[in-house]
Amino acid sequence: MDSQDFAKAVEEYGPSLYRLAGRLTPPGVDADDLLQETFERAWRHRDRFRGEASPGTWLHSIMVNRARDHTRAWARIRDRAAERAGSDARLLDLSVEDPVEVVARAEREGELRVALAKLPLAERSAVALHDGEGFTASEIAQMVHSSEAATHKRIQRGRFRLARMLEAPHGVSHPPLSCRIARRSASAYLDGELLPAAAQEVEQHLNECDHCPPVMQAIVGIRGALGSTPTLPLPPSTLDRLRDSLKFEGTDRP
Repeated sequence: MDSQDFAKAVEEYGPSLYRLAGRLTPPGVDADDLLQETFERAWRHRDRFRGEASPGTWLHSIMVNRARDHTRAWARIRDRAAERAGSDARLLDLSVEDPVEVVARAEREGELRVALAKLPLAERSAVALHDGEGFTASEIAQMVHSSEAATHKRIQRGRFRLARMLEAPHGVSHPPLSCRIARRSASAYLDGELLPAAAQEVEQHLNECDHCPPVMQAIVGIRGALGSTPTLPLPPSTLDRLRDSLKFEGTDRP
């Protein structure tokens, strides 16, 4: 990738990366710094880009890896605690009493970021990239060097865990065991990946269940909020630092 192609990539994918940076940064790390580090690393290793993936996938992969580096030091204990406190079974037991309020919180970017920050990084990255940026599970798996099956699980767990984080603090009733079976297919159902017969079974359960429709409504709304937040233009300070540190002349100074 030459400097001209790099400049085009910065211009095209910078706003999306800036939004993603705000959602992936752990406490104490500024989104501008993560964005800057991503571009700097990409610039240093631009000769390794062979076009096997799109420039956007390549840049997003670098950002996820940098976010992982920042998170690993302090999040190890927190993530273990989160995993112990939120097993798959307990997550699939989640009920949401007020999905409208959950979605309203998700649509407020500040509250959404706070809730995302409480997720383990693997789930936070999977949900932000899939529901927020539109990457497929297969593409995300390539970015984070994981299997597609593991990525699907992270999306599923992340969606339910995020709904729990955004749920208003009040008592939560527990649905029957049969709900867990339907919810294991929930993410695939939402993404249109189930065969017609399996999708019909999920729909029938949702039509008859008193617990699942609200939480599913909340998850659908959160997914929409992740993807609908407008991207912001790159902050001038980031572009200036990028030019100064890399002697990068891909774009003109304002």
